[in-house]
Amino acid sequence: MSLTRIRRFISASINEGLEKVENPVMMIKQYLREIKAEVQKIEKEMEKQEQLQDMLQRDRELALQIVEKRESQAKIAVDADQEELARKALLSKKDAYNQAKRYEELLSKSKEHVLELKQKVEVLKKKYHALRDKKMELSLRLQAERANKQLSHSVHLSNKSYNDFDQLDEQMEDLEWSQYEPQSSNHEIEKEMYQAEIELELQQLKKSNEAVKN
Repeated sequence: MSLTRIRRFISASINEGLEKVENPVMMIKQYLREIKAEVQKIEKEMEKQEQLQDMLQRDRELALQIVEKRESQAKIAVDADQEELARKALLSKKDAYNQAKRYEELLSKSKEHVLELKQKVEVLKKKYHALRDKKMELSLRLQAERANKQLSHSVHLSNKSYNDFDQLDEQMEDLEWSQYEPQSSNHEIEKEMYQAEIELELQQLKKSNEAVKN
């Protein structure tokens, strides 16, 4: 999946709501693992190419040494009037030269391939860092969203607790006031008792007045 497609997917998911953010976060993690694995694979290939370059360089140098040696042998053969031997030396020189040339071409191609691999690794590493930063951003936004939801839930519970406390407080106040208010049945009994006492006291006053008059 290309980086552009990933960005589109992330944008679409965020536009649908932060509750969807977990989707792109998981997807980015998976893509980061794939990029890391691809980088490791390319780096191993680069190591192989560098080892191949060392071998090609050694073979090229050896072929060039043979070229110089055969040229020297051909000169010696000509000086000794050994034309057939000189021809063989020159033929071997030609073969060694062509071999050195092939090694040079392979070495050049290997270097170009390594350069391409290095450029590819650089691109992948840039994608990796960009996606890692995006993952951190989305993770922080997801954590913030969860924290906000938790805070809202806590505030709701707190408000509910205060409301319950207010209701309980009102009930306690009603109970306290009710202790000071006379109950209707008790009030009637007390009234009857007072009337009996008043009647008794009234009779005593009447008897006392009659006694004074007599």
